[in-house]
Amino acid sequence: MEDISCELSEAIKKDSLDKFIEKYEADPTLKYSVSDKQVTIIPSAFFELVGEKDSIEYIANHSKSLAEGDFLAIEIAATGLFDSNSLRFLKFIEGDVGSQNCCDWDDGDLLEKSFYEAESSGFQVSLGHTHPVFGTKNKIDRMYGGVPSWVPYTESDIDKYVHDEKVAQEIKESKIYEKYRGDFCEIFTRAKLNPLISDFSWILSPALNQLGIFEVKEGGKVIYHPWIVW
Repeated sequence: MEDISCELSEAIKKDSLDKFIEKYEADPTLKYSVSDKQVTIIPSAFFELVGEKDSIEYIANHSKSLAEGDFLAIEIAATGLFDSNSLRFLKFIEGDVGSQNCCDWDDGDLLEKSFYEAESSGFQVSLGHTHPVFGTKNKIDRMYGGVPSWVPYTESDIDKYVHDEKVAQEIKESKIYEKYRGDFCEIFTRAKLNPLISDFSWILSPALNQLGIFEVKEGGKVIYHPWIVW
C-alpha cells in the first residue's frame, strides 16, 4: 500500500501542488504540508492475515469487494485506536458501509465502541474513512485519493450528512463550511468538540491502494505524516 505523503512531499518540492490537488480531487482551500515525524502502524492493525477485521487491509478489501458499475470502491466509515504520545496505531475499527458518495461515523455503534476502547486504554480515537474511485480498471474518470476531498457542504448538506446535532450546529455557527470543504469541516469540528477524538485522521483509497495519515489544524492546515508498519 502506498503512502500518499511521499507524492505530496514531491509535489510541494516541485511546486506542482495544484496538479496533485486536481489529480486526487483534493480540497483546494487547505494548506498542505508534510511532517518529518513518522507514524507507526502495528502489524496486527495493518495486515488482515494478522489482525483480521481490525486491520487496514480488511477495510480496504471490504470496500473494493462492494464495487459495482462505474465505481471501484465504496465509502466506509472507520476509526483507529491511536496513541498520540508514540504516534502509533493499535487497531482499526470498521463502521457501517456507506455508498459511493458518502459514509457516516454516527451510523451504528462505531463511535460508541471506539470511545469505550479509547477510554479503557487511555488512547484516542482517530477518525478515518475510505474514498471511492470512479471509472473502470482500464480507464479512471475520477480518483479520490487519501486526502480530504473538494466536495463542499451547504447548510442543507450539513443537515443531511452530519447526524450528530452538536457537531452540525458547530459547523453552522462557526461558518467553517464557508471556508473549507466537507471532509475537513467535519473531521476538524469533531476533534475540536471531543477530547477523545484525535486531530490525527486518515483516509484510505482502496482502489488506488493508498493511505494518507494527517493532522487537521486551525486555519485549514493539514499536516501529513509518513507512516510505516512496525
